[in-house]
Amino acid sequence: MLPSILASRANLSNPSSPLLHAVASLIFASLFASFAERYHLDQGEQNLARYLLRLTSEERQMVKKHILSMAAALQATSKEAAKPKDAAPAKEPHALITDDEWAMVQMHRTAKAGSSAEDGSWDTGA
Repeated sequence: MLPSILASRANLSNPSSPLLHAVASLIFASLFASFAERYHLDQGEQNLARYLLRLTSEERQMVKKHILSMAAALQATSKEAAKPKDAAPAKEPHALITDDEWAMVQMHRTAKAGSSAEDGSWDTGA
């Protein structure tokens, strides 16, 4: 009964009523203050939350999509930075000499097979 009396006296049934707007603002301020306190929001975080709450649903979806795109770009950059740099492949001993020189080494090793050069070293003749 009391709500109907207040509504009739303050014309709260009219959505554009200044009193209805003031009451709604007070309720929102109280709820928001409780929310900010519960989640330990600093002033910047509170301002951000208020900003987002003022946006339409479509605008919030656009903001969210943009933030997710930025996060994906940063994540891709982080993954690239975290990749180990391509280390130079270990060079085979023959990579430091020409193919012809390597062929001569192989022929020498084949000729020396069974001698003391079984460990892969070769005799320079010195």
